[in-house]
Amino acid sequence: MENINLSFTEDQFKSLTRLVFLGKWMLESNHVDFEEKFKVEQDVEQIIFKNCDENVCEYSEEDAQFYPTITFEDEMHILIEYYDQDTFWQELPEKLAFRDLYLKMGTKLDVMTAEEKFLKLSEYMELYMDEFDKNELNNLVIQ
Repeated sequence: MENINLSFTEDQFKSLTRLVFLGKWMLESNHVDFEEKFKVEQDVEQIIFKNCDENVCEYSEEDAQFYPTITFEDEMHILIEYYDQDTFWQELPEKLAFRDLYLKMGTKLDVMTAEEKFLKLSEYMELYMDEFDKNELNNLVIQ
């Protein structure tokens, strides 16, 4: 396959580096066999990291690989934490609403249109979102 040459401004390259780090983090965090499944992605990461400023990535003589610096990783993990928090507060009401809808409607859901299911689900989700906005998890109790 023929190589592709691209040019970036410094800011664009920094953004690309962040995207590569976050993309690899997402793939790696959900796959035990990451190294086997995503060899091409690892190669791309090394190409990008090889061209980074030394404040962003550093070379390891031990295994001849480039790695993000601790400072860069810390910056990225702040973004990851924001993402995780946002995802948690979006998914929790949806999962609880679906559970409640299924418990109430049961097999009646099978004959509902997608739009009807969505509207019902939205009603339940709204209840949970309002509750979590007001009280976070303080009133969530397992019986």
